[in-house]
Amino acid sequence: MVETRDFSKTSFKNSEWQPGDDVPLDQAGEIELERPKPQESKPSWISKIQLGTLFAFALLVTAVITRWLDPVQIETLRNKAFDQYQLYSPRPAKNYPVAIIDLDEKSLSEFGQWPWPRSTVAKMIEKLGNLNVAAVGLDIIFAEPDRTSPDRIAETLTQLPEGVKNSLKELPNNESLMALAMKKVPVVVGQVGLYTQLPKGKKPSKFPSPFKAFKGADPKPFLFQYASLMANVEQLEMNAAGHGFFSVWEEADGVIRRVPLIARIGAKQIRPALTIEMLRAAYGTNTLLTKANAAGIESIAMQIKGAQGQFFDVPLDGNGRIWVHFSKPAKQNVIPGQSRLYVSAADVLTNRVQPNILKGKLVLVGTSAAGLQDLRNTPVASRLPGVEVHANILESVFAAEANYQKAVKTEYEKLIGDGATQNEASQKVRAIDKRDFFLRYPAWANSAEILLIIVSGLLLILLIPRLGPILTLVCVAIATCALGLLSWHLYTAENLLLDITYPGAVTIALYAVLAFSNYTREAAEKRQVRGAFAQYLSPELIEQLAEDPSRLKLGGETKRMTLLFCDVRGFTSISELYKSDPQGLTTLINRLLTPLTNTILDRHGTIDKYMGDCIMAFWNAPLDDEDQEGDACAAALQMFKDLKILNEERENEAREQGIGFLPLNIGIGINTGDVVVGNMGSSQRFDYSVLGDAVNTAARLEGQSKEYGCNIVIGQDTASEVADRYALLELDKIAVKGKSEAVTIFGLMGDHDYMNASTFSKYRKKTDEMRRAYLARDWDTAEQAAKEASTLSEAPAGLYKMYLDRIENYRNNPPEEDWNGVYVATTK
Repeated sequence: MVETRDFSKTSFKNSEWQPGDDVPLDQAGEIELERPKPQESKPSWISKIQLGTLFAFALLVTAVITRWLDPVQIETLRNKAFDQYQLYSPRPAKNYPVAIIDLDEKSLSEFGQWPWPRSTVAKMIEKLGNLNVAAVGLDIIFAEPDRTSPDRIAETLTQLPEGVKNSLKELPNNESLMALAMKKVPVVVGQVGLYTQLPKGKKPSKFPSPFKAFKGADPKPFLFQYASLMANVEQLEMNAAGHGFFSVWEEADGVIRRVPLIARIGAKQIRPALTIEMLRAAYGTNTLLTKANAAGIESIAMQIKGAQGQFFDVPLDGNGRIWVHFSKPAKQNVIPGQSRLYVSAADVLTNRVQPNILKGKLVLVGTSAAGLQDLRNTPVASRLPGVEVHANILESVFAAEANYQKAVKTEYEKLIGDGATQNEASQKVRAIDKRDFFLRYPAWANSAEILLIIVSGLLLILLIPRLGPILTLVCVAIATCALGLLSWHLYTAENLLLDITYPGAVTIALYAVLAFSNYTREAAEKRQVRGAFAQYLSPELIEQLAEDPSRLKLGGETKRMTLLFCDVRGFTSISELYKSDPQGLTTLINRLLTPLTNTILDRHGTIDKYMGDCIMAFWNAPLDDEDQEGDACAAALQMFKDLKILNEERENEAREQGIGFLPLNIGIGINTGDVVVGNMGSSQRFDYSVLGDAVNTAARLEGQSKEYGCNIVIGQDTASEVADRYALLELDKIAVKGKSEAVTIFGLMGDHDYMNASTFSKYRKKTDEMRRAYLARDWDTAEQAAKEASTLSEAPAGLYKMYLDRIENYRNNPPEEDWNGVYVATTK
């Protein structure tokens, strides 16, 4: 639109629409300038989608959904890859304070078959106490009374003389001997989690859980659950320093990779694993703490003895499991001191262990004997003693703590060397996260792997038709090697597990499909181009249809939407300056519309169309917008900021060029209401647009913005949704031209900060006073209020001038008796 023309005597269908013109309701929202026919051009790549590409895209979507669902088969594939990492680069074997007292073949040969008398176990515990171990954990359960105990022998051998029976009963039973030994050194007894209720006659553990506090979410919904817990005989339970389950959890393929360190027993109880209880008994207090969030368990923490407020944290996965960072299997059946972990129980009982070998260590009592059937399948060995799994858990914790302390010390010394104070250095090293030193599969890894599948799949879909299968294969090979090296680096350097096997498998499958499809692409492309571009579509709609071709159809739906009309004021005067430079006028309009358009789009708006110097936009379609009114108001305010920047730039340019400057100004109307939205038009040409009375009202409100001296005029339905967030000034109650119903209109004066500003409060108060007097026909008071308001800072002077003119007219021509304050607009 270059010139302002009078179409008052022509029908709508034969004229160009301009903001403020009457529009029949059945055509409102569909008005647009005549568009030139597009020139012949090469088909767009969007039209080249063929069956092979669609199949590849479907395969990609299926692969992403499958990975998101993460069935056991995919998880197993991922875990098998992680097994290879641990197999080829296990955790470095170092001397940590962990040892295993092994009920090995040697011990069974020297002291008889298992189970041994509890008196023998008591003797072993006493000797471990003499060797100054930090704590003993029993990877064994003593669920039944010892049959070799004197009192049990007296009950079993009924043929013995009564005197002998009484003498046996007077002797201390074996459980009491073992309980006495347990008082001399911290002993954590092992318990077994059962998926069934306890057998008849068995009693649950009477001792309360050490978990006394929960930080964050309730951990119980995330934990592995056992129906019951098999405990030891009561005498041993009563004298134990701790109680922990030693049940481990095998993955679907029978391999132990993650072990629960915390489990739910029944509906309410939470119990720790044997290894956690050993750490607590040796170094902690009586209380354990769980940390959890909405995604699951984060860690277990225990307060450190003698360190007020300091906690020892063990990070876990969302279900309370630790990824066991295995080391190479330790040597077995060797003399004491030649294995990093194993010491034969026989050597302990026969005093063949040097005092320094076990001093200060957490000692697990378990078995490597094949006949006792405690051999487990792990990433580093297919037959690893179960007790060594627990030992690896403890070693993983100590290794992470040692590496953490080393990193803290190194960083602290570096900061001090760089000139930081001790306090500053201490504060900064606290940012080092201990979780980074544990083997882990972080929660974001799932998203990263899915993103990797999507990116690699989309790149293949885009690249093969352009680069060809050979060059693409080279790119895929290079990318796969790079990702493999990245995954290996993350494991070895950062203890992070990131899977590339499933993304790699999906990439290979997609490549095979697309490479085959590439050979038949050319013929299919031509048919696709002819079919897709037989119609002329708007660029915005084409971009949407590229993602969802099924939208190439007519139709609509009724929705509550917010409409915005923006028009340049005084455009005729501006166009006069460009009579000899129409290209310059086009450049100017484009320069104006570009930032205004970006502002609308940035605030979730949709551009319906451009009508010369006018923009029509709407919110809440095609995508829902929960804050459509607020977004529209925010966009309108920002559009004036954009306009101010543009005018400043143009003024500087005009000054430099020595030419005259005429600032651009705009008016905006916003309205909310029910409209019909959808693809509308003919089968040959259609646009995504809106129809309805609310559209016409929005256009009328834009036309009234100049009349009321306000840059932005909004309808009452819009105002009711944003009144508590934006500075609104009630302007009038009018019946816009072309409508019989009256609506209250408001001026949008500013944002939330401006709403609370004293400047706005002053002139809003005076405006409200003027409106009350005006409606009460108190013309003198209304006139005085209007005059006072017009002198206030930032007040819309044009509004008060209009009211002063109106008041003068009503003095001379009083309104009817039934006048209710509604002003019938005579302009558009």
